[in-house]
Amino acid sequence: MKLDFPAAVRLELREAIDYYEGKRPGLGEHFWEEVALHIRWILANPEVPRLRAGGLSPGKPSFIPLLHRPRGAR
Repeated sequence: MKLDFPAAVRLELREAIDYYEGKRPGLGEHFWEEVALHIRWILANPEVPRLRAGGLSPGKPSFIPLLHRPRGAR
């Protein structure tokens, strides 16, 4: 399975990375690492139901949960 982001999504992601990097050096990179981790999980688990209004429906996940974890915590 291949994941393709529209140009607007790629731009928004790049802006988010830059924003966090501006807040604290390394934070933008950490943000990207977390996003990439979840993208890899979604690609490896395409059978997981996605959440939609009204409940679960079969298909690919349509969201990436972002959780804050202190660096080094896994």
